[in-house]
Amino acid sequence: MDSSLPNCLLTLKALKRKYINYEESNEPTPFCSYYIKTACFWIYETFPHKECSIMNLIRELLNWLIDCYQHGNLPHYFIPSQNLIGYLSEKVRYEVQEKLKAVNSKKKIWSMVMSCVVLDYEVINVVCDKLGIAKVCEGDDFQQLETDLLHHPNAKVALEYYIQGLSPDGLLYDRSQYRRIVQCLSVEDPILLNALQTILDYPKFDILEILAFPEKVILPIIDTIDDLLPYGYAQMFRQYLYRHLGDVYTYLLIYLQARGFLNDCNIHLIKPMLYYTLGTEIVLLDKWSDNGEGGIVRTAKYHYLMGDYENLKPILRFIGPKMKPNIKSFLYMSRHIPIEIKTLYLPLSSWAADKKLRNLAIVSITPFYLHPVVFVFYMQARVALKEGDMEKASSNLKDMKECTPIIAGELKKNAMSLIRLIENEINPPNRYL
Repeated sequence: MDSSLPNCLLTLKALKRKYINYEESNEPTPFCSYYIKTACFWIYETFPHKECSIMNLIRELLNWLIDCYQHGNLPHYFIPSQNLIGYLSEKVRYEVQEKLKAVNSKKKIWSMVMSCVVLDYEVINVVCDKLGIAKVCEGDDFQQLETDLLHHPNAKVALEYYIQGLSPDGLLYDRSQYRRIVQCLSVEDPILLNALQTILDYPKFDILEILAFPEKVILPIIDTIDDLLPYGYAQMFRQYLYRHLGDVYTYLLIYLQARGFLNDCNIHLIKPMLYYTLGTEIVLLDKWSDNGEGGIVRTAKYHYLMGDYENLKPILRFIGPKMKPNIKSFLYMSRHIPIEIKTLYLPLSSWAADKKLRNLAIVSITPFYLHPVVFVFYMQARVALKEGDMEKASSNLKDMKECTPIIAGELKKNAMSLIRLIENEINPPNRYL
């Protein structure tokens, strides 16, 4: 199936949960999600759906189901002679039919769909702000929003403008794809980190068992990624998962090294570089590529956090000249390739003491996000300060400041924190004034 019918299926299942739901005690059930799936199969065969909007497709599916209940026959897709609702009494079929008709009401279906599917409220509320109408939140029935939009003279123009942003190359499209990736990773991340913390808390843990654990969790996901994700998403997610695995090993090794547990396991110190190399380049759905810069910056981050300046310097010399991209590339990296540094029990204010970066633990309590370009300039400034080259450090500080007008939100706030750290190193405040 193309994307329209699966999206329609998910929407109708959400409508069923909220508006056509039956208690589990109703056995056999008068209406279930398998009936919706069956309807999708039949519509795929019999209805010209490819040019149909999602709302019209939902109405067509509901009409098909209503007709089935009216005539008392909902044919199984694979065994058409089997009637899925043949066991229902005429009274029960009528009740289901009326519920389906209520959902299919021209006056209510839009607000019902809006109220029950998972929505990007930020996108909707941007439109609401633009038009000066009341915002919405989870749990709203959206009837007021529908009324406000239908009667607002500028609604059509505003909606068309923001719909353009949902097309490839648009800001809203970019955000939605990145959130899909974050949601995918967040399913496994807490399980992995909590399990590792449990092992680390055990008095006599096995280092080799701990170091094997992240690969046991994540590599099977990578191996089956083509079967798990929709067509076109697999390679992008695979690269993110490789980078994610590199990050897990980075923080795990820092944690173990800081506590003196890595003396006999130095071979594992190459794992972050291995997975950052495998995940070097990210290519998004609209074919934009970070040209491997994201993976290289993560390798530099690993050496920086490990305090390995000798291996860090050649990487910075290589990547530094590449870190002044055009505006489009800079904005893409803001949205998709942020550098994440995780800390345990350290509030953001604790970053005033940079040395604590090397004492990070494995459980992510406070993630600290940085723009890759800003972080490269910051690491360059740190190397320059370590070597006593104040002129070069000042030049790197200037580069960091030039980036900040383009960055927004949390990335900008964190960039300003790093700028203040370098400023204090170059011009220490006089504590006696």
